[in-house]
Amino acid sequence: VEEVVVPLDDVLHRRPYPVPFLPIVAPHGGRDALGWKVDGRWVAYYHPGDIHDAWADGHAGVRPEVWEACYQLGVNLIYYAHAEYS
Repeated sequence: VEEVVVPLDDVLHRRPYPVPFLPIVAPHGGRDALGWKVDGRWVAYYHPGDIHDAWADGHAGVRPEVWEACYQLGVNLIYYAHAEYS
């Protein structure tokens, strides 16, 4: 399975929170999220910017709109995993 760029208008970036930009905290490998799909479902997601750093106390020193988008993206990924499981 080849990786593909996950576009900003994909369900992963829209539900339940619309994430209008890819929040990057500590870049390490491009500016695009990558994903792998099997039978029409996302099975893996690679984010090039350590969104979990923004979840820590102090939010890694990034702007509020970036750390808020990091939380929202994390929720979206967990939501997708649970919604697509069944």
